[in-house]
Amino acid sequence: MTRSILFAGNSHIAALRRGWSAVPDTSDVQFFAANSKLFNALELDDDLIFGAHQADRYEPRQLKFLDQVFGRRLIDLKDFDDVVIVGRNSNEVDFLRQFEAYSIDGLCEDSDRPCLSQSAFARFSREIAQKRLPDAVWRGWDRPRLSFLPAPVPCANCPADDPRYDIWARYGADPARGLDFLKQYRRHAGKLYAEHGMTLLSPPDVVYDASGLTQTVFGDEPTRLDPRAGTFGASDFHHMGPRYGEIVLRHVLGALS
Repeated sequence: MTRSILFAGNSHIAALRRGWSAVPDTSDVQFFAANSKLFNALELDDDLIFGAHQADRYEPRQLKFLDQVFGRRLIDLKDFDDVVIVGRNSNEVDFLRQFEAYSIDGLCEDSDRPCLSQSAFARFSREIAQKRLPDAVWRGWDRPRLSFLPAPVPCANCPADDPRYDIWARYGADPARGLDFLKQYRRHAGKLYAEHGMTLLSPPDVVYDASGLTQTVFGDEPTRLDPRAGTFGASDFHHMGPRYGEIVLRHVLGALS
């Protein structure tokens, strides 16, 4: 039976959408997205219909974007077996800032830093994830299954002198950290999501380099949602290109099967 899957989210949908053409899959895959400001303003009603419900609450250009790029302003989530929300903030930046100064037993030990036990790390990680947990209307669905895919980790060449990337650059340069450190947070956050009937997904390890940041090659051609708008500029290290989208899409489809 063909699965129906909706990928909905912010500008990070663009990489997945472009990568989809290279993924041989029998699933019925659809996309619905907007930039973060607009996507965060869209509403989900009690019937699981998501989008711009009241036109007068949005700017004409926002509605025009939805009409032109996705051909709809509303989408019924009940039409799908799976819904994957892409790019939602799962509070990973706050996690990095909160634990930057600490050594964690058995995870990232450093004798020059104050030490935290694994149990304290787990408790605090859960509290950090709780701050960005989706609203109650998104929790506890029977169908469709609901999953969340965080925004990409910035590329390994992101600059330390840019406030958008400074914490990520320090994380990448810290020999006591690395991908396992971030994945431990995602495991604790994932348990919290599961308690509310949601799944927290992660990209496959292959997209990262040894530092735990995204390989720079995947930052090539970082596409915008509207293909006519071209790509993001050279100062952007957070949006990815179609090769990243293809690899992550394959991984996610496999996880959903």
